[in-house]
Amino acid sequence: MDTENLLKKLIEADKKACELVENAEEEYQMTVANIDRVTDEFCKDYKEKAKKRIGILKENEDSEVLTETSEISDRYDMLMQNLEQKYNEKHTEWEDEIVRQVLEK
Repeated sequence: MDTENLLKKLIEADKKACELVENAEEEYQMTVANIDRVTDEFCKDYKEKAKKRIGILKENEDSEVLTETSEISDRYDMLMQNLEQKYNEKHTEWEDEIVRQVLEK
């Protein structure tokens, strides 16, 4: 009877071990699935944040370009005004000098 008891205990221990292994495998699969889900969520969130950041940077860059363009336009306008003012002040003198040089030749 000792041998029978021993065999029963061994069979029972084997069943429990098999059950533990099955539970561990299920838990492992659930953990792997959870890791995949969390990884996918992280990637999705990261991509969304990156797109938002790119949008913000693009808006800032566009704003800077507009500012620089406006500054260049303002400088151009100022230079043109200065040139027109200089022309208005000196055009008669310049014309006279040109005519004088032509007549001297």
